[in-house]
Amino acid sequence: MKKQTLLGAAALTTLAVAGAAHAGTLSPNAAGTSIVTQNRVIATEAAAASLSGTVSLALTPSDNAILPQGNAILKISLDGGATFGAPVTSAAIGGLGGCAPTVTPSAGGGKDDSSVTFLVSTLNNCKGAMTSPAAPAQPITIDIPVKLNGTSNVNVSTDLRTEAGTAIDGATASTFKPAAGGSPAVNLFSFAPAFALKVTPAAAGNVTALLPDFKALGTNKTLGTAEVTVASNAYTGIGTGSRAVAAGDVTAVKYAVKGAIATVDIGFTGADVTAGNVPASGVVNASGPAAVTFAAAPKSTPVAIAASTYTVAADLTLDSAFAAQGAYAAQSLRSIVRDGASYMVPWVASGTLATSSTSNTVIRIANVGAKTGPVSLELLTSSAGTPVSTTLIPVAASIAKGGEVVLTSGQIETLVGANFGRGDIRLTVEAQPADLIVRRFVQSTVNGALSEVSLGRSAAGAEPQN
Repeated sequence: MKKQTLLGAAALTTLAVAGAAHAGTLSPNAAGTSIVTQNRVIATEAAAASLSGTVSLALTPSDNAILPQGNAILKISLDGGATFGAPVTSAAIGGLGGCAPTVTPSAGGGKDDSSVTFLVSTLNNCKGAMTSPAAPAQPITIDIPVKLNGTSNVNVSTDLRTEAGTAIDGATASTFKPAAGGSPAVNLFSFAPAFALKVTPAAAGNVTALLPDFKALGTNKTLGTAEVTVASNAYTGIGTGSRAVAAGDVTAVKYAVKGAIATVDIGFTGADVTAGNVPASGVVNASGPAAVTFAAAPKSTPVAIAASTYTVAADLTLDSAFAAQGAYAAQSLRSIVRDGASYMVPWVASGTLATSSTSNTVIRIANVGAKTGPVSLELLTSSAGTPVSTTLIPVAASIAKGGEVVLTSGQIETLVGANFGRGDIRLTVEAQPADLIVRRFVQSTVNGALSEVSLGRSAAGAEPQN
């Protein structure tokens, strides 16, 4: 194209002053070839093909801005995780009303680039909504291809200057709006998960299998609910076929329930399932995202119900607008516990530490009631960095009426399977607390002398009375 003469020195001075006092705005262009709403949230699950499209923007000069008839340099940049994805041509720049700039590509604009520079002229007919005389805005329009990376916020910015580098109408404009007045920052595009597994335990505490044989459950048997939440503010992409995410985009859910389901029936109900009991496989199939409620009940032929944690994971089948997703990690429902008593025992020495320190931990549990259920142990802390217990460690199958279980530092180290140094443990006995007598001693490994030490706290946080 023929290079046009720039404004004279007096006009340049006016431009510089106007640039310091005013600034154009960059915003979505509702009249463009691709309508994009500011702050569009794209689902991170969106298919890759949905992340490419055309973005239509309007660069609107500030009121009473003075724009040159001669040459100017307009640079357009994608800020964040995006490239153009396709070559940018001079057709990307236009105008509304009397705004009809002459455009020549200057630099950048390749499909793998994130910026492009144009030589533009005849901007003098482009304007904002001038207050005097009143007139509609006649902005510069920008229609550029964009390919998002699927994770990073993206904005578009412009830089408008004379060939000598003098700012025109504040020079820079961006679709990014910083946080202000308590409102969060606004991006042109951002990403967030559209789907999530939400598991809600029914209530505080656990479901209790009752003494004497643990074949019955307490009154509150509901374990909780599992559902797939759908973010309706998210979109499937930026292409012309993109749309808001909807609950119907979840076409199937496969829940995976884990726990001691061989000893108890775990029933399930919900709008998107056919009511039943969780099968041995633990798999419950749903036709949509609606909540599924899980509740425990004794078997039709009752058996002793095992103490167990219960979790739910999920696999989703989504509409073709989304990429295949991995499994959603398991979350906890309420647990089933057995009636019994638990005791926190602090400052316990391992067998190795007891030998070197000459102080052996001795714990005695006596039973004055009916035969108990199992006795178990958990390691809660360790000075040696031994991993804490994630399951109950069996200590004894039961304690007979009038019998006892005695644990020493060496036995505790053997049960834990490692030299844990100094730590805290929790002992649990499936029996009524009133039937148990629990004492802790420190025994000298030199002369065998015993010194009684406070047991610590019960699992409920109280100091044991016996």
